[in-house]
Amino acid sequence: MRSITPPWVVGLVSQVAAVRALQSPGYYRDRWDETHGLRRQLTADLRGLGWDVVDGCAGFVLAHLPDEGPTAAQLVAGAREHGVFLRDAAGMGRTLGDRAVRIAVKDADSQRRIVQVVDSVQRSWPLARTP
Repeated sequence: MRSITPPWVVGLVSQVAAVRALQSPGYYRDRWDETHGLRRQLTADLRGLGWDVVDGCAGFVLAHLPDEGPTAAQLVAGAREHGVFLRDAAGMGRTLGDRAVRIAVKDADSQRRIVQVVDSVQRSWPLARTP
């Protein structure tokens, strides 16, 4: 049995939720379509800031920051000061380096705020570094 069992436990609540989701394919297809559109918009907005966004289909985007701005850790810290929480993706793999950020796909208003904040942090970066 162990050879065919996944290495993680899926609790009963999660199993019930998954079965329920499979009973409403139209609803979840609409959510997938909505998330896909929001991801496309977020990707376009971040590319407009000069970011290299990795194409994907998950509920988040992975982006590499420009070399001339803050590192991912610095951007994440700066965004946090404005109440925007991003993830430094450096811990997701050795090849990502110190300029990879993971941002969750959110509703349109939240995404506009995220883009405004990261743009502000990125633009202020040279000013923040001067002694």
